[in-house]
Amino acid sequence: MALVGRKPHGRVLLCFRDHIRYIVSTFNRYAPDAPGGSSFLAVVTGADRDPDPYGLQLWKGNYSALAKEMMAAVGHDKVFLQPFELLLEAGTKQGSFARLLAFLGSEHKAETKEGTFPHFNPGPSSGGGRVLRVDPCADEHRPALRQLEALFTPEYVRLKQLLLRMGQDVPPSVSRGRPDWAC
Repeated sequence: MALVGRKPHGRVLLCFRDHIRYIVSTFNRYAPDAPGGSSFLAVVTGADRDPDPYGLQLWKGNYSALAKEMMAAVGHDKVFLQPFELLLEAGTKQGSFARLLAFLGSEHKAETKEGTFPHFNPGPSSGGGRVLRVDPCADEHRPALRQLEALFTPEYVRLKQLLLRMGQDVPPSVSRGRPDWAC
């Protein structure tokens, strides 16, 4: 806040990730013996040896609350919420970057290449291939994923309303209230 207060023309960019996709991606990166890495269901239910390794109970991914507090402090016109997944998906990068650059007052023309950037940690390598410790498409992980969806439903609703009020793009996962795992 002090930095923005000293710069009257300063802008605040809040880039956020899909909550559930972030948690699954992070879990897949953790070692099985690390706090928060042994059992996905234990993490989601708070039964892991670290009862809240991802800040689910404390933080709950309240980007909407953070954005509202920031807007109250520096002004609505100085805050931009940027869904991370829209920066990475093919076909939308240029539009997302163009809006972001316009918000920052830049006249630079964003050039993008075809394709997408990887933004999901598939997990440790095994036998030359990737193994998902939590496979969002596997039946065994669906109960834990449904619990996460229920936990984050209110935040998805708040984010969607906030992005629409701000006239910004709503990422598909926020519109649906859950990630699309393309199973």
